[in-house]
Amino acid sequence: MLGRVIGSSIRRDHTSRRLAAKARLRGLLLLLALALGALTLAVLPGGGGAGGKGIGRAKYRLDAAKYFAPFSTSQYAPWVTAHITLIKGYPPFSDRYLGMFGLPLIGYHDPATEGQAPLAPAQIEEYVAKAHR
Repeated sequence: MLGRVIGSSIRRDHTSRRLAAKARLRGLLLLLALALGALTLAVLPGGGGAGGKGIGRAKYRLDAAKYFAPFSTSQYAPWVTAHITLIKGYPPFSDRYLGMFGLPLIGYHDPATEGQAPLAPAQIEEYVAKAHR
């Protein structure tokens, strides 16, 4: 009987220490997330900075996939430039965003979906030269 009581209290002690460690980890992760958010606001164009303009107005990267095609008109340019920092697009269709929105554009290229997989080192160099603009 005494062995069961001792074993039970040891398990409870171990469980409570594990829960306390998890709570500390969650707290540290929350602090890290808050610090990264503040850092992001400080370095974004128009965000943070000395004058405090843009504080709390985070900008985002747009993944301009098929769903974005209906909004790829100059009518939506003011909204995009106010809320987006960077565009990830899929060439050659995404080339239109350079002039339309005036934002940096990352062109997504995937040789595997273009039927070129697996790639040997020479093919990789050729593909990188083709994709680099």
